[in-house]
Amino acid sequence: MDAALAAVSAALVGEAGQTAVAAVRAVADGGAGMVQAAACGFLADLSALEAVAREQAAARGLPDDEDFIQGQATSSVAAMRAVRRDETAIRVADALLVAWHAGFGYITPTVLVPRVAIGTGVTLTQAVAAGFMASGPKHVGAAEEALAWLKAIGPDAGDDAVHAAVDAALDSPGQLLFGFGHPLFVEDPRPPRIRALFAKWGFEGPHVRLFDLACRRALERKGLRPNIDFITAAALLDLGVEEPRWGVGLGLCARVAAMVAHAIERRDRPAFGVSSKAARKLLATVPVGWL
Repeated sequence: MDAALAAVSAALVGEAGQTAVAAVRAVADGGAGMVQAAACGFLADLSALEAVAREQAAARGLPDDEDFIQGQATSSVAAMRAVRRDETAIRVADALLVAWHAGFGYITPTVLVPRVAIGTGVTLTQAVAAGFMASGPKHVGAAEEALAWLKAIGPDAGDDAVHAAVDAALDSPGQLLFGFGHPLFVEDPRPPRIRALFAKWGFEGPHVRLFDLACRRALERKGLRPNIDFITAAALLDLGVEEPRWGVGLGLCARVAAMVAHAIERRDRPAFGVSSKAARKLLATVPVGWL
């Protein structure tokens, strides 16, 4: 599977992927963010990439159904690049990708939106594009904000400087400490597990140190615990990924797997999830102004 995805990703930067890349660049050049640009890439003609994916599937004994082929092409369009490529770096990136991929079921926006979109009859790639557009500063995008915040503090910052930065975020009206708290959990279960793996693997860079300091201060001040966005930001910086946009990039790259799986699972149901008779009955019970 790794080899097949690598081949499709390589095709993306060649002639086979020109339309998708051109769409991404055009939107990015217009000043749009990474999420918007990447989503437009999914709306390009990906048939050439799908042909490469089909060839790879046949050569490597992988499934050849359309959903699997389109999923490979979609995943490749979303792929990111890191600076470090040693064994530890690959382990770190893999741990983050696994942690990000599912989003705890259908309730999270980047999974819920593709499920809704596929119900209208759009293609799988259109459903994924819709899922990308459902990410923002308060969902997935917090990793981008956290990465920029850690960069601003600087890798050599002392304990006092980190504490001051945390305090400033906590004490400023209307300002958020991005990368902390979670709408579903009192404590996001992923950061403690990932941090333990980093310690086991000897991955202890300067930004992971900042992560530890900030976490202790936020817990001490407000009882706040980190979420997946914050440890992702620290890890990416210590992997040499300097651009904040890749904070959201990695999360969405991993989330594509869940978007595709949920869209496929949802596709065969009625458009509104229930029969027309049931949907109309439900509509009649919705109070006016419920939104």
